[in-house]
Amino acid sequence: MMATPMAPMTAPTAPPSAVFVVQLPSHCRSVTEKPMSPPHRPPTRIAPNASSRAPVDGSEDSSSGSVPGVDGSATARSSTVSPRPAKSTQTVGVGVREWTVAGGLIEGPDGLLLVQNRRRNGSLDWSPPGGVIEVADGESLLDGLTREVEEETGVRVTEWDGPVYEVRAEAVDLGWRLRAEVHVAVAYEGDLRVEDPDGIVVDARFVHLEECASHLEACHPWVREPLAEWLTARWTTADRPPAFGYRVDGADLATLVVTRL
Repeated sequence: MMATPMAPMTAPTAPPSAVFVVQLPSHCRSVTEKPMSPPHRPPTRIAPNASSRAPVDGSEDSSSGSVPGVDGSATARSSTVSPRPAKSTQTVGVGVREWTVAGGLIEGPDGLLLVQNRRRNGSLDWSPPGGVIEVADGESLLDGLTREVEEETGVRVTEWDGPVYEVRAEAVDLGWRLRAEVHVAVAYEGDLRVEDPDGIVVDARFVHLEECASHLEACHPWVREPLAEWLTARWTTADRPPAFGYRVDGADLATLVVTRL
């Protein structure tokens, strides 16, 4: 998981832009284009940010905070959630794989729930729980997200609200694209345990908000940046949920460039 771009406004003259290049800790760097102007069963627990809004049915072909590795697999430093390589991809056209991903934001008294993922190359990263959802198999997005979160953390979400944002990323040279939806848990139950059937999630814990940035340093920009902005702004589904777009250029893992659109 994974996991999830703001509505454009028309202006007579586009503001000058600056390009910021940030060296990532692993094998790629992030290029962000921004205007230079400011732009037994335990009891159910209610998340601190719970709202009275009913959760949105996420049965459409969309996704959230989880993502594949930059090489199109789950081996590289990935983002929010671990996809299941054997059955998670769809072929779109010739040589293009597409993921539908859902990510869950679950808050408790001790902070935001994050999972630690061990990739096949041995690297570790933290992300919100979630995963690739096989809507083609008749599973709704929210059903799939609930299943993924419970498998990875032991926590069962009984009510979702969202999506609070959406993420799209495409790597033309590597032959994959993803669309992710990120939802917020309104109510959940259960105790933390790590029994991921895929063997990818090796730890799960609630992380204090001031420590989230350091935990998320190793995950991809399309996971880290939207989440950081939501944690700061706290927009809700009553607002127009923003969408975030990213383009991944290059086929050499040592020189990949990630551009925020």
